Amino acid sequence: MFNIDYEQKQIPANKNEKGIFPSVKAIIVSIIIVVLTSLYLSFAWFRYQEMAKKEALQLTQSLGALLPSNHVANLVEKEGNSNSLEYYVIEKSLNNLSETTDTIHCAYLIGKFNDSGKLMVTSSDKMSIKELNKDMDRVDWKHFELGKNMLTKPENNKSGKWVRTLVPIKDPDKGKVVAVFGLSYDIEEWNKNIYKKMIPDFAIVLNVLILVFAIIKIWREHSSLKEKSEELKFNEALYRSVFNNIPVGILIGENEKISSQVKFRSVNPMAEKILGRDKNKLEGIAWSSITHSDDIDNDLEKFRLFKNGDISSYSLEKRYIKPDGSTVWVNMIVSGFIGNPVKDSLHLCLLEDITQRKKAEETLKESERSKSVLLSHIPGIAYRTKYDMEWTVEFISEGCKELTGYTCESLIDNRALSFNDMISHKYREIIRKEWERILPQHKNFSFEYEIITKSGERKWVLELGQGVYDADDNVEALEGVIFDISEQKKREAKITYLSERDFLTGLYNRTYLEKEKKKLNDNKSWPLSIMVCDINGLRMINDSYGYQEGDKLIVEVGQIIENCCRAGDVLGRINGGEFHLVMPKTSSEESHNLAKQIQRKIEEYNRSKKQPLYEISLSVGHSTIENENQTLGEALKNAEDYLKHRKLINQRSSHYAIVSSIMAALYEKAKRQRSTAKDLGHSQK
Repeated sequence: MFNIDYEQKQIPANKNEKGIFPSVKAIIVSIIIVVLTSLYLSFAWFRYQEMAKKEALQLTQSLGALLPSNHVANLVEKEGNSNSLEYYVIEKSLNNLSETTDTIHCAYLIGKFNDSGKLMVTSSDKMSIKELNKDMDRVDWKHFELGKNMLTKPENNKSGKWVRTLVPIKDPDKGKVVAVFGLSYDIEEWNKNIYKKMIPDFAIVLNVLILVFAIIKIWREHSSLKEKSEELKFNEALYRSVFNNIPVGILIGENEKISSQVKFRSVNPMAEKILGRDKNKLEGIAWSSITHSDDIDNDLEKFRLFKNGDISSYSLEKRYIKPDGSTVWVNMIVSGFIGNPVKDSLHLCLLEDITQRKKAEETLKESERSKSVLLSHIPGIAYRTKYDMEWTVEFISEGCKELTGYTCESLIDNRALSFNDMISHKYREIIRKEWERILPQHKNFSFEYEIITKSGERKWVLELGQGVYDADDNVEALEGVIFDISEQKKREAKITYLSERDFLTGLYNRTYLEKEKKKLNDNKSWPLSIMVCDINGLRMINDSYGYQEGDKLIVEVGQIIENCCRAGDVLGRINGGEFHLVMPKTSSEESHNLAKQIQRKIEEYNRSKKQPLYEISLSVGHSTIENENQTLGEALKNAEDYLKHRKLINQRSSHYAIVSSIMAALYEKAKRQRSTAKDLGHSQK
């Protein structure tokens, strides 16, 4: 048997040249011969195929030229009338042509009618009209008007497999293409004719192959004798080289029980290194004494089954104890010794040192545990998804339930729903396009969008992610985190609302209104009307009843104007009791009618009050921009001038009405005071 104390012999330097190369060369020569013959036959086939195509097109063109072109043109003008003389003449010609030419199975004529094709005449019933009508779909009249011919690709139908040639026919008087003449060939007969032409080529190739392979066989048999003499030497040297240098421990032992002392036939250097002992020291040691106590029972049980013949081999991850007391993890494989002359006396044991792998696995487990703890406490979710249409989830953290209402298991591999299903519909395509934009650039993804939770609640989320790429720079997956920013979006919306709104009326403020004026001042919004409204006598009401009553008046007037506005109108409070209304796509007449509507609503409001302190009085001015010759400033000035004019008219009447209201209120108040005093006098008596 084997002994590790042998002297390694030199491997012949010319082994590869004498043993391996002849076979490789024979294979290479065979491949080259086969490739060359295949290329030769392919070239021959292509050449005969092109000759057949050319002959078929020439035949079709020649036969088409024999057709009476004036009859064809007249038949097209008569829209293929089967009762006409032309139809009879052409049909007879096609029938004679089909009967006298064996290779032609069908001849037919397609006429041009309003840039579309129509089958007019066919030579026989070998091809159905339904099948021939398919040729009309191939008729590109621009192609034929250039004088070009066409050979279609082979196609199958109920009648067989066919190839067709099509040539144009021109009107002899007008010189325009009026029809297409076609011939149908059976592809089997077509190919059969080509094969007949290639018989000499096949014979040449066959003779060449027989000669070449005969030479190769003689050459291989001659080389085989030399190879066998070198093979034994090479295999022995190969075994010794592998046995001494392989990074796997190899032991060939003789023993009946794993706990007994083992006699080794062979131990390679790597096995000595793994176990920390050389061959001589190992022979006096029982396996159980150097096996870790936690692994002994499992090792003994498997070895018992192996020795009893219940299993042919087994593998086991176990620990050995080195002389210094340290342990080494190994993956041990035990199997029978193939080719052993004494049955069951030897076994082969392979040892692979997996200590570093075990340490890495422990480190990975600890890392995974730490990561799991970390991810379970982040204020959102961490994920890994496939880069597909549904963002198929491969991993998602425990925060999924709190954020979406769905469990992690329901999203993994789209078991209950996909992540894409939770995204608000209007953001799905936008998100996909953003990923498609950043991934080729290896940039990070950052996007805010809405999701719909299991309960139907809408939440705003911020997603931060990146692509995971393979060695070929292909996207393997997407990884990232998603945070709930609903409260932040609410605060932002509130801040935006407060920055754009008047605190008293809730209407737009002056700053926002100025931005809208500039934005709407373009030809898309023309005619653009601007209306200025101002409350008459507001200062007198503030002085008489207090600013609280004045503020109430401003709010009520703002509501009345707002109720008269239409979709697209922008209403805002400038200051005090002044309001501006911007109306895109509104003519001067429509603006005037809206002003009258507001005044009617003011009058209705005044009449609806049973005991008003005063009546609301409002002056309105408006102007319209019709084209680019007018500016926004000019329109606003015109509206304000119109407003001043209306205020002058309304000033005296509104002033008188407010004063009268105040006097009436004071009179009522004095009357109540006198009545109260009189009642007190009677009670004292």
